[in-house]
Amino acid sequence: MPETIYTADFEAPMPPLKNLASIVLSDSLARPSDTLFVDPDAGKSYTLDDVRRITGRVAYELQYTHNIKEGDVVGLYTHNQALFSCLILGAMSIGAVVSTMSYAYLPAEARHAMIVAGMKMLLVLPELRETAIKAVKLPKQDDEEETERLQIDGSLSTLVNISKFLEIVQQDGPCISPKEFSELKYKNDPAFLCFSSGTTGKFKAVMLTQHNIATNIYQVAHTDPDYFAGQVYLCNLPQFHLYGLTLLGVLAPFQGTKVINMPKFDFTRFIELIIEYKVTKLLVVPPMLVTIAKSPLTVKYQKELTATLNQLNSGAAPLSASLVQEVEGLLPGVVVTQGYGLTETSPTAFQSPRTRPFEKFGSAGKLVPNLEARIIDEDGNDLPRNPESRGELCLRGPSIFKGYYRNEEATKNAFLPGRWFKTGDVATVDNEGYWYIVDRAKELIKSKGFQVAPAELEALLLTHPDVVDSAVIGIYSEEEATEYPRAFIAIKPGSKLEKDPGSVVEWVNDKVARYKRLWGGVVVLEQIPKSASGKILRRELRLRKNDVVHGLGLAKRQSKL
Repeated sequence: MPETIYTADFEAPMPPLKNLASIVLSDSLARPSDTLFVDPDAGKSYTLDDVRRITGRVAYELQYTHNIKEGDVVGLYTHNQALFSCLILGAMSIGAVVSTMSYAYLPAEARHAMIVAGMKMLLVLPELRETAIKAVKLPKQDDEEETERLQIDGSLSTLVNISKFLEIVQQDGPCISPKEFSELKYKNDPAFLCFSSGTTGKFKAVMLTQHNIATNIYQVAHTDPDYFAGQVYLCNLPQFHLYGLTLLGVLAPFQGTKVINMPKFDFTRFIELIIEYKVTKLLVVPPMLVTIAKSPLTVKYQKELTATLNQLNSGAAPLSASLVQEVEGLLPGVVVTQGYGLTETSPTAFQSPRTRPFEKFGSAGKLVPNLEARIIDEDGNDLPRNPESRGELCLRGPSIFKGYYRNEEATKNAFLPGRWFKTGDVATVDNEGYWYIVDRAKELIKSKGFQVAPAELEALLLTHPDVVDSAVIGIYSEEEATEYPRAFIAIKPGSKLEKDPGSVVEWVNDKVARYKRLWGGVVVLEQIPKSASGKILRRELRLRKNDVVHGLGLAKRQSKL
């Protein structure tokens, strides 16, 4: 059967095959004296000239002080930093690889990240250093752990204080200009190792090249020239997540955008910074929009917010039309748009134009240029080109990742012949080219915009001495516009858990990052429903009603991660 391939409405140029740092800093739309980054807490701002110089200093310090060579992996374990772009572009300048870690990681997760990426050096925030040291000192976690790849030993040479490092690179000193490498390196060698949950086992490292990221910033920039150019953004998204990394860390300086740093999301501070720095656009996730819709601060400061703010673009999780209408009603003149992407797509694949018609509420937008899409059925056959076709979305193009780092099996399973990436999301497209994500073929849970693999939590639950079987699904909260993990467990007869099933929630929550916690509680079953082949029947679990849910009070929900 022939392939039914969808393309964008228009073509866009491809980026030059040169160092990403050169593309961003030499071809930036900003003038040398234009401010690109602001650090409100430190009372500092940085122009394009400053960013160029500091990036050169980062490259020098990495290469000559810390002996980082081409291909070495530098880890970042920190809250948002005003000079984040300088860190990643400095590493790109010398051909090193950047791997970002969630600041929510607990020791076991941080250890897994260090080992999977093979980090040679970790730039760590002082308040996260203890977690990093605990991670290094943990015993071997399982038979699959490649302990010999753990190069971070807790010494000052491998575990580097990021605050002191940033002080040093802001001082005058020798710099290194971005080096130029072969076209093959730009297209094939990993430049970023970003972590993404799969449907089986622990999270994996997604290999993204310099050319992947360069392509994506060109795709987004040419989809809507006013999306970033000349705008003021607040860095309210975590930079370790590719949504924040690519758009606020790479696209923003390339487009000459001013970015106001916010170390961690706090709604009151969020409102203050928007007003004080006259922010014009924001990147958000649905839970942030829920907070905007529900908080009395939005009404109280409506006039000040709408004086400059004109667009909120949501990504990382599905967005309901009702929430869009509620926020737009509270903030007159502000348009809420939606995009779609994955870590594996660098990330943006669909983007809604600011002028999208009213009836397109809920759409993920249109396909960005230089990307192709297909919709296939369960047998891998292409579905007819009509709005009724509903199947798995597959994508192909120069912004699609190279594969999962040192994981050939996962990479093989992610692609169809012809390097079509199977997103695991079920999609439809209307006659005007607007795409809708209507379901997920994968079992991933989207909690607060982050991916949670049920298999990871299930494996953890099975290490509890009183749990004999487990299954985890996502429970959607309309109120908070997010999914929460809920566990279903079978308990060992006569165990302590029979009297206090909710205690397993606290037991799990002590071992995982906040967004992976069992906010949806735990349900006790006599047995977990499975198919004849042993596969968990998650659909049956999703259809269950009137279950007794334990442990909800042990995971108090907060408005910030």
